[in-house]
Amino acid sequence: THAAAQGYSDAGQLADVPHVVVVGGGIAGLSAATALAERGVKVHLVERESYLGGRVGGWDTTLEDGSPATMSRGFHAFFRQYYNLRNLLRRTDPGLSRLRPVDDYPLIDGDGRIDGFKGLPDTPPLNAFAFVKRSPTFRWKDLADLNGIAALPLMTVRVPKTFDELDTTPAAE
Repeated sequence: THAAAQGYSDAGQLADVPHVVVVGGGIAGLSAATALAERGVKVHLVERESYLGGRVGGWDTTLEDGSPATMSRGFHAFFRQYYNLRNLLRRTDPGLSRLRPVDDYPLIDGDGRIDGFKGLPDTPPLNAFAFVKRSPTFRWKDLADLNGIAALPLMTVRVPKTFDELDTTPAAE
């Protein structure tokens, strides 16, 4: 291992300040653009949509019957273990005061049936069995369609131990 040469603390101190283009205004693109800009790099962010946020973005639209609606895709719960996202949000909201805790995160299907996660055991596989037992949408017979070998690692998750063990492992691995 060789230590890097001492560099400038800010790219703005360079004779020729770097200019970069970040493609994509999702969480990863916004994180990259923020980190670079904070280090004095001139950043141009390019996004094909009319909104930022990528999969957590939202936009106004009109339904077929002409009524206005807000459209979104994705899971809009910023769980506490999403520490990278929470660190990005802290740059403009140090106390994360714009986030609001919720008692549950119910999922409602097209027939109005509700699956919730409040009150489930913390330990796998007990939490999975408890979820199936009370779920109006996921039935015991649906478990037969699961690939047990592929799902096995989910049964050994231990929080925070699993997060600590995998924190430096790339998603591709």
